[in-house]
Amino acid sequence: MKLALLVGAVGLALGLFVSGAFDDFSLERTAQLVRSYGPWGIAVYLLAFTFLQPLGMSGTVFAVVAGLVWPPWLALLLAMTGACGSATINVAFARYVAFDWVQARIPPKLRRYERWVTDRGLLGVILYRAATGTMPPAQLLIGVLNVPLPRLIIGTVIGFIPQIALNVFLGGGLTRWLAGLLGIS
Repeated sequence: MKLALLVGAVGLALGLFVSGAFDDFSLERTAQLVRSYGPWGIAVYLLAFTFLQPLGMSGTVFAVVAGLVWPPWLALLLAMTGACGSATINVAFARYVAFDWVQARIPPKLRRYERWVTDRGLLGVILYRAATGTMPPAQLLIGVLNVPLPRLIIGTVIGFIPQIALNVFLGGGLTRWLAGLLGIS
């Protein structure tokens, strides 16, 4: 299934490239288009981050895109909201829908952190979230841990801040710089 999706995505990208669809591509024009939709552009971004990231799409990509489209502090707020939304979906799925299924599929490498996180309370959640970010397996693992929901929410928000801020502020700037080097304005 994943291979079919990858082949389809690569085929679509190659088809668009060969057709000339990217000849007039501009990061700034694309960002301007998204901004021109106002609240609808923001809503689509948040819905995409919230529901596509749990399916495996990189949270880093969403955060960098926010940094490219919106002013820095708004981009940070939107990326944090999307990351927390995707975390909510992952945790709810792991905790309330597929607890046994998730437990059986947690990689042994992540399993060793289970007790470490729960023993350290809020600090454990903050450090775990800061280290793992929005990685889907890590999100699922924390969903099945015996961590009270308020602690999980607060720890997630605080723990996501460093990574999301780096992605928004540095990722957006670095992408603009690289695009300039490649002649894509």
